[in-house]
This record gives sequence, structure tokens and C-alpha cells, in this order.
Amino acid sequence: MNLSPVPKEVRLFILIEQAFRIAASLQEQGRAGDADQLYQFILAIKPDHFGSLFQLATIRAKSDRIEVAMELFRQAAAVDPNSADAQAGLGAVLAIDGRHDEAIGFYEKALSIDANHVGARHALGAALHAVGRSAEAIPHFEKAIEIRPDYAGAHFGLANLLRALNRVPEAIAHYEKVIALQPRRIEAYSNFGTALARLGRSDEAVAQFQKALAIKPDHPDTHFNLGSACLSLNRNEEAIAANQKAFDLDPTKVAALNNIGIAQRTLGHLDEAGATFERALQVAPRHMSIHLNLAYLRRFTAEDAQLRRMEEIAGDIATLDADDQSSLHFALGKAYEDLSQHERSFNHLREGNVLKRRQLQYDEKLILGTFERIRTIFNRELMKRKSGAGDDSRAPVFVVGMPRSGTTLVEQILASHSQIFGAGENEAFTRMVATFRHPEISGGEFPEMISTMSEKDLRDLGSGYLGAIQSLAPEMARIVNKLPLNFMFIGLIHLALPNARIIHVRRDPLDTCFSCYALMFVGNQPFSYDLAELGRYYRSYAALMQHWQEVLPKGVMIDVQYEELVDDLEGQARAMISHCGLPWEEACLSFHKTVRPVQTASAVQVRAPLYRTSIGRWRAYEKFLQPLKEALHSPTPVAIRELEHESA
Repeated sequence: MNLSPVPKEVRLFILIEQAFRIAASLQEQGRAGDADQLYQFILAIKPDHFGSLFQLATIRAKSDRIEVAMELFRQAAAVDPNSADAQAGLGAVLAIDGRHDEAIGFYEKALSIDANHVGARHALGAALHAVGRSAEAIPHFEKAIEIRPDYAGAHFGLANLLRALNRVPEAIAHYEKVIALQPRRIEAYSNFGTALARLGRSDEAVAQFQKALAIKPDHPDTHFNLGSACLSLNRNEEAIAANQKAFDLDPTKVAALNNIGIAQRTLGHLDEAGATFERALQVAPRHMSIHLNLAYLRRFTAEDAQLRRMEEIAGDIATLDADDQSSLHFALGKAYEDLSQHERSFNHLREGNVLKRRQLQYDEKLILGTFERIRTIFNRELMKRKSGAGDDSRAPVFVVGMPRSGTTLVEQILASHSQIFGAGENEAFTRMVATFRHPEISGGEFPEMISTMSEKDLRDLGSGYLGAIQSLAPEMARIVNKLPLNFMFIGLIHLALPNARIIHVRRDPLDTCFSCYALMFVGNQPFSYDLAELGRYYRSYAALMQHWQEVLPKGVMIDVQYEELVDDLEGQARAMISHCGLPWEEACLSFHKTVRPVQTASAVQVRAPLYRTSIGRWRAYEKFLQPLKEALHSPTPVAIRELEHESA
């Protein structure tokens, strides 16, 4: 049988397709260089071979030859205008080049060709997120996951977006999915850890960072994240080690040096902390949060080199972002106060507060209204009816009050006693309250939740809190929680822990409020960056504290006046130790010698003997404080009605 000869065109087609399959196989094996040469061979024979154009463009993109990749993708799209892959490829190289707005158009064109192109869906979500159109990005990530539920990249992108939007619990669910799909993806563990840390679940965050480092021990970002989590847990030696490792691996990571300085300050190693902050400024002389940390650590002089550096930067302040600008203003405010240049100091404090306030969301009507609702709900009748249920442990002590009122000093005095452990600003009770919400019941959050809480709920709340804090110091008779804002929960604290002792620290209202205004807090204190808001907040706080005095049984809470403590340390300290039910110890008078971590802004002050210079501090700024004074002297209900009138 005679067979007709195979036409040359067919033989050439077969040769090209065989070469293409071999090239694709080489590419899959990671032999990109060999595949590259074979694709070029094919294109020399057939310049419009779509597959070779597309795959060669992909190789070029991965080797950062962006312009070449872009041209190859354009040629591929010209060969097949209906290829969603080619349009998505063009979008991808534009995104790599940082041209996200242009990339969006190509992703949208790809999806107009194939609405279920999962890569284009994912990439469009990422590009929209990159240009700040986050709300538009979410449905594209979700659609990609709907099309392919096991698409780890889409889960990861959505998790990062949700975390950025502070929808952290939702983000965590997607990080967990990524880890299940790609158990060696280090970024998933690291980002999962940062999400957990944001929720205050720092112990769990540490575990995720450690898993990441088990995969890649030399990953500087994960060492830094681990160090930050340890810092929040008051595990300062571990924080120093982890941040030092991060800096050793990446000498540009100046934030790691900043963390080391903070940990050293917390441990009371003040000279070491100062040296670390100075070292950090040598690496990053315009890193203003480090300038601020150093400013809070020391006292400025007229010829101070750091002050000169900050003044030079202030001359070009527009080049700084908002965070750095506010940090610089607060640092200069501190410096000029040290030099008794009070008007100059206040001008910078005012600018810093204005900048900081713009960055924060603060619903004043909601917060002041919550204080009013607490007073209404936790009345004498409820306190009597719900009493006698909680955990009867005598271990818990709560030190409460306004920030900057002297709570750190009181805790330091108490923690100098051999049977008292100072747990710092511990959020365990706040977290326990959150677990007792009843979302299925209208008004199931605090304070309305108390109406739905049974005797068992109150016991469980108390014992849950007790378990959390006793693990910190199981051998101690008393454990102090000095989170100032626990003042909101005093009624619930007493019902859940009837034998807990509460110490309310008071300070002159103007000194307290100005001290808040002069400080850029690390945590979230949004009420403190506007004088009128600060004054109204203080009035509501004072009214609530008066209410607690009226409804609590005698002996549960005592007031300690900061100014009286300074004038009569021994008398006030003896009263506090007696209130805790413990025998007196002279070590409480030498509180500044007690070696223990202190995380708050008063870490420097409590390392020194008592001094009176902070009493009446506000008087040097009196002419600037009229909005504060007016707010402080406006009755709280009137202030709330005024806010309601303004909102109407």
C-alpha cells in the first residue's frame, strides 16, 4: 500500500507541537533556562505561536524582565484577542511594575472574556486592594474562592484584606484555610500570628511565629513579629532576643532596635534603652517614633544634640507622614517643657494632638452614653439582687482610674510587697466579659448583658479571670491588675469576684487631663487628643466612680489621692496594704528599688523616689486650657444632651 508523503507544513506543525510539549515539561521541572531556549527556537520558526509567546512572557516576568514580558504578552493577545490568559498576563506584569490602575483594566477585560477565570478574579481583587478600593476587592476574592474553594492564593489575599479592614476574626478563618492547603507557606503563619496578636491573643500568635521559623529560621520579619508579640506579653528578655535576631538578619529593620529599647526600658535598664534608641537613630535619623521614645526617657538641655536634630527635621516637616509628624510634635512638646518654654511646648502638643485625632475614630456620644447606661443598669437593686454568686477568691486586686492618674505608682508600691504580684495592664477581665456576650438576645453586650447572666455565669466569669491571672504568679496571695479603664466594669467585677479589692486612684482633674494630652499613647485612648472631649470624658468617668462608691458595699473599694500619696507615702501605702488584707512591709516605701517590668509611660518615673514636680503641672499651661476647664465644669448629663443636640 502506497502512503502519500506527509506535507511539509504538517511535519513542521508536529515538530513545533512536540518542541512545545518538551519546553512546557522543562518549565514544569524548573528548568526555565532550557525551556526559554526552546520557546525561542519555536518562535524563530513560527513567530505567532501563541503558547510559546505566552510561556516565554511568563518566564521573562518571573526574571523581572518586565518590559520584555509585557511585549510578549501583547503579541500573544494580538494572536488570540479572545484569550483571557493573555489579558490577565498583561495585567500581571503591570501589577509587578506597580501600575495597578492599568492592570485593573486588563483583568476586567480578561473577565469579560471568561467570567470564571479564577486567576484574573484573584488578581483583580489584589489590584483593587492595592489602589485602596478594598470594598470592591472583597467580592472578587470571594468569587475566586467560590470557583475554586482550594485556591490558597485567594484565601491568603482575602485574609490580608480583611485584616487590613480590621475584620480580624474573618481574616483568621482564611489564614487557617491557607495553612491547611499550604502547610509550609511561611507568610501565612506570620500573618496569622499578627492577626491573633491584634485580637490580644499574643500567646497563640507566638506559636504561629514559631511554626513559621521552624520552616524558615532566617526570616527577619517573623523574628520581628515574634519579638513584638513577646513584648506585648511582657516577656521582655525573649523580645530582646527575637528583635536582635531580626536586626542581625536585616540591619535596615530599625523597628527591631526600637522594640529592644522599649523592652530594656520596661525592665528598668534605662541607660541601655537610651543607648539602643541612639543606635537606632544612627540607622534611621528621621524615624520619629524613636525620637519620641528617647524624649520620654530623658530630660532635655538647652544645647541638646537630639533637640537640634528634631528642630532641623521640623523645618522640613511636610516630608514626613502623618504618624511621624505627630510623633515629632509630641517629642518637641516634651523637649520644650523640659526647657520651661511652655508656649512653644503647647504649640507642638496641640499640633501633635490634632494630627493624632484625625487618624482616630471616636464616637463620643456612644462612649458617654455607655457610661450613663452603666450607671442606670448597675443600680442598688441589681447589685443587691445579683450579689453572693461569684468566685470567692481573695487574690484579685484591681487598681483603676483615669490614665496618667498614678495607677502605675500605686501598682509599683503594692508589687514591692513580698506577697503581691503586679500583673500590669492586663486585659484578661475585658476578654472574659466578651466571652459572656449573648448575641442572640437584644442588648446582649455590656452593660445590658448583666440582666441575662445567671449565678453560674457570674461564677464562671470570676473563675475564668482568676485562672488567667493566677497562672502569672500562682504562689502570690494577691495579684494586681492595674488596667485603668477597668473602672467601667467595677460593678461586674464585684459581682463576679466579691472578695476582690479595688483601689481607685484619683489625681487633680486638670493635672490628669493635661498629662493625658501631653502624651502620645501606645494603646487606643482616642478621647485624649482633644481638650474638650477629654474634659467631657473625665466628667463622665468621675460621675461613674461616684456611682460605684454609692452602690458598692463598704470595704470593697478605697480612694487614693495621688497628691496625698506624694505627701504621705507611708500612711497611704499602709492603708493600701491593709485594704489588701496583708501585713505591712517596709519594702513598699522603697518601691523605686523594686526590680520588675513596668510597661506603661510611667516606667521611668517609678524607678525614682517620689517627687512633687508633676503636681500642678497644668498651671504653666493654664491660658491654653480653657476648652478643658469648660468641659470639666459642665455637668455630664448636660454634655451628653449637647452632643445629642449637635448630632441632630
